[in-house]
Amino acid sequence: MSSVRVTLHHHYQLELKVVHALEPPQGERSFEAWFFFPPSLGIDEPTFQKEVFYDEVTSYVRFQTPRMSLDQLFAENEPKSPFAWLARNGARLTSGTATEADFARALRELRLGAAVFRASVRDHARFVASELGSGAPPAVLARHAEASSRFHSECCEALERYRALRLQFLDARTPALLRTAIDAIDDFLSVQVLEGWFSLLETFNVHAQKCGALVAALRTAIATETAYRKSAGHLPAPADDASTNERFVARVNLLKKWVLAVLHLRVRSSRRAELAQDALFAIAAAVAMVVAVSLQLIALWTVGTPSSPQVGGATVFTFVALAVAGYILKDRLKERLKVWFQKGIPYWLFDRRQELRVEAGGASIGSVEETVRLLRAAELVPLVARLRDAGEEPLFAEQRGEEDVIHYRRKLRIDGSRARAQAPEMSAIDEILRLNVTRWLRRMDDPDRALLRLTEDNHVLVVTATKTYRVTLIVARGGAERRYEKYSIVLTRDGIERVEQVGGI
Repeated sequence: MSSVRVTLHHHYQLELKVVHALEPPQGERSFEAWFFFPPSLGIDEPTFQKEVFYDEVTSYVRFQTPRMSLDQLFAENEPKSPFAWLARNGARLTSGTATEADFARALRELRLGAAVFRASVRDHARFVASELGSGAPPAVLARHAEASSRFHSECCEALERYRALRLQFLDARTPALLRTAIDAIDDFLSVQVLEGWFSLLETFNVHAQKCGALVAALRTAIATETAYRKSAGHLPAPADDASTNERFVARVNLLKKWVLAVLHLRVRSSRRAELAQDALFAIAAAVAMVVAVSLQLIALWTVGTPSSPQVGGATVFTFVALAVAGYILKDRLKERLKVWFQKGIPYWLFDRRQELRVEAGGASIGSVEETVRLLRAAELVPLVARLRDAGEEPLFAEQRGEEDVIHYRRKLRIDGSRARAQAPEMSAIDEILRLNVTRWLRRMDDPDRALLRLTEDNHVLVVTATKTYRVTLIVARGGAERRYEKYSIVLTRDGIERVEQVGGI
């Protein structure tokens, strides 16, 4: 089973996240997207290049972070707990008899445990912030306050248990890299828990009169953890000094990338489609050259070869005209054939193919294949065309028929059995696509429009309205039973204003 989420990553990036379960073990997971551009944005045949499109797409394929409570994360009898594995194997890792494979496993478990911790803290803080508003009912507020109080206690206990685990690896026989990694994870967990507590504090500060005990506990916990960071030698939390903040942000970003890399699948690209395209382009060049040479031969057979300046002017003119015409025809014919071949490359011959591996040198567990094409509205499959028109005004059907459509297809083939064998904790794979929309904005008109209205005392008031453009996105996912969803991407000169889901089948 698959699911799709379309969100605003930031004002210049649209994010599409597709989640695929690893069950059933075998099978093909597909995802398609149709972007409908109004002609005024200039995303049309003369300007569209698939290489540029792929340059604007940043894609990640990674395992979904395993979901585990903080209690489970440190439970000694939890078989999938990364930190429990470290606790069970701590004596061997510091005995001087551990192998390189043992230390590699220890580094993996450290990072995986930190990723699970981060997800648990972030999910709770985000859920509470989304559920509570200034007008939340007392019963809802009380329920979330109680849950957040328990969560605060669980965070404190989890930090204590990790720091107790950390003490096992202070032995001098522990390799320096492992000791450094353990300290770095301590830093990372500290940052994550502080961000979670600050988020909860911001949420419950609005309700401080009703949740005073929780607010006080969060403030005390933040102060205590900030003091611990100083005593442990970690970079201080955000301060008034700009250079300190800069180093702090750089450190946090490095730690995040290092930790979450344990989830990312390694990819190796294949040039199958590129080689096929090169072969077709070579055929186009050969056909064009045959036409040019044929014209030269016709010139030789009909008017002869101008052997000297004394040859008649008609002969020279005819020969030169045929030679120039042949060159022009060859050049244009080659370009048109290239475009025709590029459009005619079958969909099964994907533009890009990447093999997926859990480790850089490990066995392949699957592949990702991508294709992108520029279509006209008349070339759409009927179901997508119907969904595009659903809910739209019939008056503007002709304008919708002039839209340029980018059709993007992505297929994930995964061997779930191999994936689970190499990473038994994992149950799903995330595909994350981030599309930069800067090129969509380059032909937009003035960003504002002045509107006029009368006030109650009959004065004319000028009101400024933002001019927006709408790109329609239809996404499809699934196998035999496909689900289609329709989104409206609202654009301004400053980027993406918002993303709205407006329909589905």
